Amino acid sequence: MASVEPTAMFKGRGWQPPGMTTTVSKPTGYAPNRTMSVLGYLVAIGIALVLLPLAPFIALVWLYFKFTAEESQPAEE
Repeated sequence: MASVEPTAMFKGRGWQPPGMTTTVSKPTGYAPNRTMSVLGYLVAIGIALVLLPLAPFIALVWLYFKFTAEESQPAEE
């Protein structure tokens, strides 16, 4: 196999790997993807089902830290 200069690879229509195109297709624009939307909703429902039973415990921990943090702060004069 012959060696190719690195700069020669990028000049005009120089060397390119086999099977690669030299054109860029036009953008197709935005179109909604129903499959990804359904997947997103399923993930959100799964997260909600996991966190919903934990909500009372999360609320208790939040209330505990809310009231203990206020008492431990020094009084401002």
